[in-house]
Amino acid sequence: MTGALRGGAVGLAAGLPAPPPSRGEPSLPPAVRLERLGFEHAAALQALLSSAAVAGPLGLRRPLRPDHAVGDVAALRHFEREGTRVGFAVVVTGAGGAAVIAGGCDLCAIDRLIGEATLRFWLGEPFWGRGIGRAAVGALLDEARVRSLRTLRAVIAADNTRSRRLVEALGFAVGGDGLQRPATEGSAPILVYLRAV
Repeated sequence: MTGALRGGAVGLAAGLPAPPPSRGEPSLPPAVRLERLGFEHAAALQALLSSAAVAGPLGLRRPLRPDHAVGDVAALRHFEREGTRVGFAVVVTGAGGAAVIAGGCDLCAIDRLIGEATLRFWLGEPFWGRGIGRAAVGALLDEARVRSLRTLRAVIAADNTRSRRLVEALGFAVGGDGLQRPATEGSAPILVYLRAV
């Protein structure tokens, strides 16, 4: 799960908009859940990441190395031991109740001293526009609360309207000067969204 653009990224800071009030509802509907990311998810994630519509905005080189997802899970294990990252597979209930991998998400660059982290998320193209991303990001907000984080930052390409609308609907607002990286040839500017947890 390299890159944070099409999927989005989130981290913490002071002076952010207050989180929307909780209505006591679970973050994930029964048809969507997060599973700790493991090697058993690698083949499904690799297939989803092989799509140009997903890999391109994430900044992944194409064609992907055949072991790209396996390498990402192996790297995740290292960062989990350090306490700086926790990763999940986004799982939906498919036809007949079968579990289907829809994408991935994580909290990374976790800094417990200042209460900050970065959230990244992405979905395979067949799962776009179905509320799955919103459910997954909502669950990651819950994970941030459990970890006593105070602020999240979402880093999203300015032309990624879906991800921008998603984080805005969950209480994120463009923070600071709002621009992490200006547009370069062939890429949109990167916007920084912030939210109190």
